[in-house]
Amino acid sequence: MAASLNLLDSVYGQRRAVRTAINEVVLLDKTEIPIFGDIHVLRTEIRELLFLSRTASSWGVSSSVSGVFGDKEFGKVMATFERLHTLLFDDGLSSNFGRNNVAKRSKLFQAHPDHPGQQNEENEELWSLDVAKRWADHTKIKLNGAGYNGIVVAHQDLLRAVNLQEVLIEAILIDPLVARKDGTGTPSDVDESIRRLTMVMRAALSTASAFTYDNRKNQELLFERLTYFEKLAIPVSLTSIRRTSTSEGFGAMSVGDMGWSAEVALFAQLLILCILHKNTELCDRVDDSLPTLFSSIADLSEDLSTAPTLDIIFI
Repeated sequence: MAASLNLLDSVYGQRRAVRTAINEVVLLDKTEIPIFGDIHVLRTEIRELLFLSRTASSWGVSSSVSGVFGDKEFGKVMATFERLHTLLFDDGLSSNFGRNNVAKRSKLFQAHPDHPGQQNEENEELWSLDVAKRWADHTKIKLNGAGYNGIVVAHQDLLRAVNLQEVLIEAILIDPLVARKDGTGTPSDVDESIRRLTMVMRAALSTASAFTYDNRKNQELLFERLTYFEKLAIPVSLTSIRRTSTSEGFGAMSVGDMGWSAEVALFAQLLILCILHKNTELCDRVDDSLPTLFSSIADLSEDLSTAPTLDIIFI
């Protein structure tokens, strides 16, 4: 009997695996796509972004061990995330705008001419403003707001097929304090490293929100990391929660570093809401700590009725 059951499991298990793989196939009637121009270009850039996300501790740090900052690599990462973010909102009818925007973006993250190895602060402002225009005010996140209109479901599925989810997870898991742990960089280089790596995390979190919003398959893929996203979502002001529940990442940050983590916390809160949006199955699997955390965050708002994290009640 046992042998028969094993045989059935083997035969039908293989069929199930094949069926699952077939269901994940995305068929295109042509290889041309907006923003990237061609599907093969997209696949190549996804693979390169995955590699750069995994090697951030090298190009994102300037020290006697790792060498100088990798300005080229940093610029490539930020520009690619911008292209991916744009693709998620581009239906192909307005791709000229997208391409022009990306062309400008490619110059935004070059090193400041007066300070080699450091990024122009204006570049960060432009990135922040660009993201803000897409997602509306980060302090007033609403799932039914204008910032979410226009996401192209077909492009969410396409990016899943080329394994964007793995890239996003790798980028979000970047340790922004790696330069401090290295111990050989100057204080200014350590601060610059934290700034750069945090910008990458913010870009990844924002792209992940568009990738998962109202897409059940994509939501399921990133739900596996929800516990870590919850840690990132803890705001600086809830220091007691941060000390007791976080033993890595931003939990070890000094007060001076918290300005960067505050931005990440807002993006992480948004991502969590997007992962759970209209997905009752995933909501049923959420640990009780998440609603408690979001309620605590809402209590920090001046006007409780407009607290973004209260959206978790209605998703």
